[in-house]
Amino acid sequence: ETNVTGGQYYSDDQGNWYYKDASGKNLVGEQTIDGQNVYFRSNGQQVKGPLLDRNNNLFRYYDVDTGQLWTNRYLESQGNWYYLGKDGYPLTGEQTINGQEVYFDYKGVQIKGDFSGEDYSYPDQTFYYDSNSGARVRKEGLVQNKKGQTFYIKNDGSKFTGIREIDGNIYYFKAREAASPVDTGVLQKGISILLEEGQNSPRTYGFGTPTNITRRYYFDSVTGQAVKNRYVQENDGWYYYGADGNAIRPQDGEVNIDGQIVYLYANGRQAKGELVLDNGVLRYYDPNSGARVSNTTLTINGMTYRFDENGVGMDAPNPNGYYSDDNGNWYYKNVNGDNLTGAQIINGQKLFFRDNGQQVKGAYGDSYGDLYAFYDINSGNLVTNRYVEYMGNWFYVGKDGKPVKGARNIDGQDVFFNYRGVQAKGGFGQDGVYMPEYYYDKDNGRKVTKAGFVKDNRGLTYYLDEKGNKVLGLHEINGDLYYFRRGGAYKYTQLGDMWQDSINYIDGKIYYFGHDGRAIKNRFYQWGNYWYYFYADGSAATGAVQINGQQLYFDKNHGRQVKGAFAPDGHYYDENSGELVTNQTRTIKGVTYHFDENGNATKV
Repeated sequence: ETNVTGGQYYSDDQGNWYYKDASGKNLVGEQTIDGQNVYFRSNGQQVKGPLLDRNNNLFRYYDVDTGQLWTNRYLESQGNWYYLGKDGYPLTGEQTINGQEVYFDYKGVQIKGDFSGEDYSYPDQTFYYDSNSGARVRKEGLVQNKKGQTFYIKNDGSKFTGIREIDGNIYYFKAREAASPVDTGVLQKGISILLEEGQNSPRTYGFGTPTNITRRYYFDSVTGQAVKNRYVQENDGWYYYGADGNAIRPQDGEVNIDGQIVYLYANGRQAKGELVLDNGVLRYYDPNSGARVSNTTLTINGMTYRFDENGVGMDAPNPNGYYSDDNGNWYYKNVNGDNLTGAQIINGQKLFFRDNGQQVKGAYGDSYGDLYAFYDINSGNLVTNRYVEYMGNWFYVGKDGKPVKGARNIDGQDVFFNYRGVQAKGGFGQDGVYMPEYYYDKDNGRKVTKAGFVKDNRGLTYYLDEKGNKVLGLHEINGDLYYFRRGGAYKYTQLGDMWQDSINYIDGKIYYFGHDGRAIKNRFYQWGNYWYYFYADGSAATGAVQINGQQLYFDKNHGRQVKGAFAPDGHYYDENSGELVTNQTRTIKGVTYHFDENGNATKV
């Protein structure tokens, strides 16, 4: 840039400075005057202080007194810190300045007391910088960001996620969720989480159905610490968290807490206002305190029970009871002569009566094929831990009598049930959108984990590798070439069905896959009204080629053989053989041509 001399500075009555060159013209833009880098706006006014871009972000900075461009130094402007590089522009991204690791965002603002990157960044790709010096913190510990959110950082300054014990207390720092990655690593408060055996964080959306739950924690809404020796009311009831903070128990059963006999399910939920039938013993637990009731008679949902001094319940004497109609349907009248409805426990059996009083025997579901529960067809007792069939589909009802869902291991077999509880048989199941798809045998429903062809219930064919994963794209099997459809742009959509009886364009080449899915090779093939030739690799011939000593032409876009027509190369190919016409005269569409030894045509 030329060093300007010979002109002079002058100011207006507002204190703004200008520079008039030797010709009397005001300078504008970047200038070097008497060895100083300065800047003048389009109206000639000299910039002193910050120069902002169109988005009001700092572009450069000029000394407020001299107007000289600042370089290679820190700047504090409007509460933010910047570092101006050798050309005066604010630095961005990771930098090492004066031996310190620092970070500047895309606007050049230095990160202090916060993390680099974005809220949705992966936890190992964002780092914390000291609130005073701005240096990257490389020491484990608790920190807060500018929003006041608490994190635990590792010794490289990155975010820790999952369960962590600090000073004898358990905390949870949010794991990254693919569907909602914001706030990854933030200390969680006022929530409960479920952990599977050996896992440090809960499964997030799309990553399958948790099955082997061994821990449940609730984190205090104020401190974020896992609560201990305390009841907590949650959306689906009350839970008790023990001395180690875990609500999960080895099994359902009664416990003594603070002098009260209460009932806790294995998942930690307390029975309140519930009849509980445990190993044939019936008891009831107070709806307010949850304490076991004793020495009383209660009518619950229309059914009357007597509870002895140990809280053991028995059906109260009832002169009415069961009766049936002319169609063989059964009902139960209570002591008042009213038909019972809904879920009931009678004579130690869990039963269900419809709104009209009719007892359910067999499947209890809707006309859409959704199963709610299954009751023994003879006794009407609730069926548990068993496969049942409803409307042509198979379900497995768990210990609570409800159909299980997702991927399960039952009796040592890996099986799958969809969101409605229907077992996958002769089809694929995917336990979460970010999980792999597996094929389940059409007869026994077991997950297939060996290589081979399979068909789903729609008749589509797939090929599985030795781990049971779908093979996608071009694949050679026993010397034959097949194509299994890819899922498109979304990587978790894996279609994988085999292409059959179709011309396909793959990676710039043309293939034909026959009725059995195998690519045609080393021969001519007629598909529809067109002929094609496929090489040994299955790809179609295109353009001018020689095959079996004949000069032929195939459309470059579709691979169709040209017959009885001029090709784009200007040559004519025989209507029967498709061979290049040479050394002869022909009349084509009323025009006579002579073709030389190379097939070049001349009108006669």
